[in-house]
Amino acid sequence: MGLAKFLAQKKLYGTSEAQHAMWVLSNDHPWQTIYPSTDENGDIARQIRNQIAQIKGIDLKLNAEGEMILSEKTYQVIKDGQVYSQYAHQITETQKNRCEMSGGADYRLAQPAKIRLAMFDEKNVLVREIYFNESEKAGTHALKYAYDCDHYTNSIYYFKLIKNDHVYFVSSLRRVKKG
Repeated sequence: MGLAKFLAQKKLYGTSEAQHAMWVLSNDHPWQTIYPSTDENGDIARQIRNQIAQIKGIDLKLNAEGEMILSEKTYQVIKDGQVYSQYAHQITETQKNRCEMSGGADYRLAQPAKIRLAMFDEKNVLVREIYFNESEKAGTHALKYAYDCDHYTNSIYYFKLIKNDHVYFVSSLRRVKKG
């Protein structure tokens, strides 16, 4: 069944999701641009994306909860140009406020030391350990990180570089709500 016929049968032709679906077919926009905007639970977008998938032969992926995976991104911690750690994060159809944090720390050690880069909330509670090395070599080091931060909702976080169990430096990050 074609898109126009599907939209007419389901009475979805006046929705913004339907317009985005038309652009997917006519202007070759990515199917992920069909996002929920007419209804809160996303049923209209889901129905239309499923129809587009059938028309274009797209294999839609679902996560364990049955949510459609719109994209996947790998986040990394890079230490002195080498990948220290990484993880993949799936962006699903119900995630509305996409948030990413990234940063880094450059530091120099005169002698080997225990190094930890960690994120704390305003109550000084550890919420994420970004990097840890029990015995970091002496020398100059560059640490870069990026991660998904959708579930970090406090207004401020502190990033502390801790050397031999003592705070070496602190930087802060404030979340600003766009309004």
